[in-house]
Amino acid sequence: MTTIVTVAAIGTLVLVAAAAANLVVQALRSRSARRTEQARLVWADRWIDVVFAGHEAPAGPLDQPAAESLLDLRESLDGEPAEVVDSLVRSYGIDAGLIRRLRQVRTARLDECISVLDGLGRARSSAAVPSLLIAATDPRRSARLMGIRALARSVAALGSDAERAAVAFSVARVMRNAKLSSTALGEAMELLGRAAPHVVGEVLPHPARWGDQMVATALDAVGRLELTQFTDQVVAFAASKTTKVRRAALHALTSLERLPASAAPIVLRAFRDTDESIRIEAALASHLLDKKTAISYLEDMLTDDDWTVRRAAATTLAGLGGPGVRTLIATSLVHGDDRARSMATQVLVSSRSAAELHQEREKVG
Repeated sequence: MTTIVTVAAIGTLVLVAAAAANLVVQALRSRSARRTEQARLVWADRWIDVVFAGHEAPAGPLDQPAAESLLDLRESLDGEPAEVVDSLVRSYGIDAGLIRRLRQVRTARLDECISVLDGLGRARSSAAVPSLLIAATDPRRSARLMGIRALARSVAALGSDAERAAVAFSVARVMRNAKLSSTALGEAMELLGRAAPHVVGEVLPHPARWGDQMVATALDAVGRLELTQFTDQVVAFAASKTTKVRRAALHALTSLERLPASAAPIVLRAFRDTDESIRIEAALASHLLDKKTAISYLEDMLTDDDWTVRRAAATTLAGLGGPGVRTLIATSLVHGDDRARSMATQVLVSSRSAAELHQEREKVG
């Protein structure tokens, strides 16, 4: 009995000692993290003086808090101040050091690899492009995602349009093969900046080579980045048999200031599409049609079986101004479909003041 109690007591002491040791380690780590953060804040002030007040840059080499602080500052800058930071990153060899580390940690622990890729993404170094084209093929999904982000930012930093065009095919290929979500690919396309048109230009002429996801990503970039030079190709894809591609093309059309004549029949057909997401895009693009036609189609859409389609139609009508608002008011008062009356009333209440509604109802009444 005594032996059992003694063993139990020893076991308890071991556990207590282990817990105490763990607390000490955590405290030391916490203290170290606080010191590092304080050092980065001090360096942030110094770098701001260098970039904006013309103070002399400190002599290298830099310690880690100094380098991290400089990369952090780059995240919030553009234009000439960003160019100054980019020059400092290169002069201190921060990007070169990260490239060397990437080669060392490519097969190491995931967190180490991601940390280096994050640093290269913030460094925006054109010299890192070849290494990042390889890193973006990592078998680990998280590493591929960070590799694609870092690659996009680094390609955007290339000095000439010719350089950006030269790597566009390779960038499109790693994006396609990365098997990432459409959201992740869309983010990468935005991060490509001035290189994005070159990647889009590789994808859209050869849809069979790149697949529906990459084509949809390229079409989405046309709309979000307002790449109007691809308008004719967008119109052609708006008639695609593939829902994902058709939806992305219609969405890109909504960003145009004027709808090409060849696209109007496509938008009108989309109002009758069997897929509700296509009908929503048709509603959103209808402001590009002549107002009378748009109101007629949108009014019919207020009886759609899908709530989101009805909402898109009513919201678009409200955005058309007087004629659209009067259509909503009339619908809210006398339409024979309960769903149409309800949706018209909801959008009117959310988009206009009570006084405005009363005045408009008096006109209609």
